Parts: sequence; structure tokens; C-alpha cells
Amino acid sequence: MGLESLYLGLGYDTNSDKGDSQSLDEDGWGGNLDNDLPAGPLDGHAAESIHLLFPSALGLQRCRDDSLKWLVEQEMQLRMGQVNNALHKLHLALADKAMLFHTDARHSSSQATSSRAWGQVMAINVMVNKFTKIYRASCQAMVTLSASNDILAQYQALSKDHLKISGAVAKPNARGHRNDTLPWFWSMDTTRNAKANDWMMEFYQVHWLQSKALKDQWEEELELIHSEARWTSNFFDFKACFWENMEDSMGDGATHQGQACYAARQSIIYRRLRDHCHNMFDQDVFL
Repeated sequence: MGLESLYLGLGYDTNSDKGDSQSLDEDGWGGNLDNDLPAGPLDGHAAESIHLLFPSALGLQRCRDDSLKWLVEQEMQLRMGQVNNALHKLHLALADKAMLFHTDARHSSSQATSSRAWGQVMAINVMVNKFTKIYRASCQAMVTLSASNDILAQYQALSKDHLKISGAVAKPNARGHRNDTLPWFWSMDTTRNAKANDWMMEFYQVHWLQSKALKDQWEEELELIHSEARWTSNFFDFKACFWENMEDSMGDGATHQGQACYAARQSIIYRRLRDHCHNMFDQDVFL
């Protein structure tokens, strides 16, 4: 008799339905990420070591067939809380890592302090890898449970590039980082992160100022583009009127017939350029 039969009855057979057999632990709700369930008889003296079997391990269709939809909804809420906690821990770990590089790792006065600082950095890397695995395993469980598109869009894929630390705190005015922005998960649960410690507050303040400057620059460039579109259209219109007046000043005499044809041709060219400029931009730009 397997553990699934002891927990959920004799009718369950997990070998017939594939799922995500993730388990939860007391620290990260997912310390066993290798999809291994413990085997052996149920020991009443080792209840704390027994891993719970979740609907994502049984499969969504199996849960529907056995009227366990309510259990699926409960695991979905559990997984969402697990994902939020993992992201929160990632925020704190990456912010601490950025501060360590700024204060200790790159400014150590001796080999001992440098080794100690880099040891702390390596410890943070272990934590980052742990919570990244928890996040990915929980997201996979939500996919198995057929989470809605809104939920899946909110909790996006977490790549290696997203876990790079930002150097804006160490050197806010450094060159080459004007267009750098934080990954998507930094915009989630900012209030809770900012209250965690002073480092997080400073981290968000620096990046908020950097993002504000970038936003102001984009708005200025957009206004310049609109202005340049108006200036270009006005220039083409001015040149078209200039050559029209030049054509009219030639009169109907045969002596200036070639010059009048050239002026008419130039006027048509600039009119077409002006119309093309109007077609390329929204009409509100030229109001």
C-alpha cells in the first residue's frame, strides 16, 4: 500500500496519471525539488518526515473525476502564496548581495575581510538558487492545475538574466546604465519589501530615481519627435509655397517657360513630401 492510498483512499494510483509531485518543507515549502516521494510503511513516530501528496501530483483530470476540485483550488492558493514568498526572499537576497558588493566585497582592506565577504556572497547565491527552484516548481504546479491566463501572466518565467544584481546602488551615476531597468518581479509587493530593512528602502529609492529620470527622458524625446514632425511639415509647406510663388512670378512668357516648369515640379515634390510626413504621424501631432 502506497502513501497515496493511506492519505486519499485505496482508489488512487499515481502511476497512471502524470503530475508534478512537489512536496513542501517547513522552510521553503518545496525543499524536495527532485520529485521523489518517500517509500515505506506509515510510521506513526515519524509523522513529521512524511511528505504530503498534492492534487498537482495526481493530475487535474483525476481530481475532477473524484470530485476534488475544492482541493485543487486550495492548492492553487497555497502555490500562489509560496510563489509570493519565494519572490520576496529573492528580493531580499539580491538586495543584500548588491550591498555586499558595494560595501565589503570590492572594498576590503585585507585578505581576511575579502574572503569573509565573498563567503557571504556565495551563501547568498545558494539562497538565490534555492528560492529560484521553489518559484519554478510552484509555477509548474500552477500550470499543471490549469491556472488562469491572468495568474500565469502575473508570474512570468524567471531566467538567469533576471537574477543579476543591479549596480545602480553602488554607482548611481555610472556611465552606460542609463537605460537599465529592473526585471519584472521587482515591481511586485514593493511595500512589503521596503519595510523589510533599510537596504531595501535605499535600493528602491535609487532605482525609483533612476526610473523617474528615464521616464522624463522618454517624455522629452517624444515631445521632440512631435516637434520635429511639425517643423519638418512646416518646412515642406514653406518650400512648396516658395516654388509656387516663383512659378507665378515667371508669367506666361515663352522666355521663362523652362524655369516655370522647374518651379512647378519643385512645388509638387515638396507638397508630396509634406503629405507623406502627415501620413507617417498621427494627425494630432500637427494640431
